[in-house]
This record gives sequence, structure tokens and C-alpha cells, in this order.
Amino acid sequence: MKRLQWVAIFLLLLSGCGNAFESKPVTVVFVCQYGYGKSLVAARHFEQKAAASGLNVQVLARGLTPTSTVAPAMVTALANDGFDVSQFQPSALTAADIELADRIVSFGVDVPGAVAITTRVDDVPALSQDYVAGRDRINQILDRLLIELMAERQLIETD
Repeated sequence: MKRLQWVAIFLLLLSGCGNAFESKPVTVVFVCQYGYGKSLVAARHFEQKAAASGLNVQVLARGLTPTSTVAPAMVTALANDGFDVSQFQPSALTAADIELADRIVSFGVDVPGAVAITTRVDDVPALSQDYVAGRDRINQILDRLLIELMAERQLIETD
């Protein structure tokens, strides 16, 4: 992914598109059942990838039936990835979140009332059983999403 990031940054500077951070942010909502697992992993990693690539984003992690806290194992796993989520409070997906979204990525759940471009992903391993495999699959999805959004914002060229 580092090569893609450098290519995207180079193309951005070469194209004279200006600073991507000055444009209206792309709002991406990640949704899973409880709001602290796959959606939170995706949100934190996507924020990092987007920032490194110069894409202005607003990222939300939501759950259909959120728990009150993040499971300690998830806090530890994300801390090992460099993210402090110890104070994160899972939130329920709202109609306002759906309306605000430019993109919705759901992990194993249907998103009622979604009108934004929605991608449902059903093949991510359970993070509680194999965090690394689940995180790696999520990152594959995020890499594709980043390329799509950057192409839409004309931050990279596509064939």
C-alpha cells in the first residue's frame, strides 16, 4: 500500500488539484452488529490510510445493536495496531448517519434505509477468533475503497 500512497500523493501534486483536505470530506460509515468490532477496526484503519493519501474523510463506526463498551480484547488488539480506542463508545446507526453517508460499508448486516452506495461484506473472519486475519481482510477492502474514492475525487488516475 505504501507505493500506492506515494503514487497518489505524487499525482495529486503533479495535477495541481490543490489540497484534498480543503475539499468537502467524503463521509464513510462502517457498520457492524455491535459497533466496536469490524466497523471500529475499519474506521480507524481507513482514517489512517485516507490521511496518508491526502483524502479528506469523515469516518463513522456504527452498530445496529451497539454494546455499551468496547471489549477489552478489541482495545488491546487495536492498541497493538497503534490505535487508542479505550475511550470509544459504540453508537447506534441513525437515520442521520445514513443520510450523511457518501459510502456505507456493512460487515455482515443489512443497512435499512441506505441510499448511499452501500457495500455489504460477509467474508471477514470473526475478529474474536482471528484478529489478524480479520484485520487483514478489512484492510484489503479498505485499500479498494480508498482507490475508488480517490479516483472519484480525481486524486489518482484510473484506466
